[in-house]
Amino acid sequence: MFETKIRINFYDADPAGILFFANAFKLAHTAYEEFLEDILKRSNPFDDEKIVIPIVHAEADYHAVILPSEVITVKVKVRNLRESSFSLEYEFFGNNDKVKTKVRTIHVAVDKTNLKKTALPEELKEALGQHVEQ
Repeated sequence: MFETKIRINFYDADPAGILFFANAFKLAHTAYEEFLEDILKRSNPFDDEKIVIPIVHAEADYHAVILPSEVITVKVKVRNLRESSFSLEYEFFGNNDKVKTKVRTIHVAVDKTNLKKTALPEELKEALGQHVEQ
């Protein structure tokens, strides 16, 4: 499991002063980028000449409000790892160690030349495999 801390900014909030629901996906993607940089040991894990790995499904559950200036802990877990895809779960924790939000994403490897599903790069598959949690 990978863990990072993120400070919620005022501009992340809606008019009620609560994290705007769609920004949970932005924060999850920030954690995703940090996770990939950490497991692949390079600063731009998206720089691949042959493939892209788009998110093909995303969902979120909201359990408690997240407020501006709050520092949350985001835990990233690899839930499923297949030949061409993987799914991640992000849990957002507040100071009391209770889950405030959960985000789930599914990623699929796509060949840039023909835009068809392809195998995950071996380096990525191996790195993700070390973080699979059921």
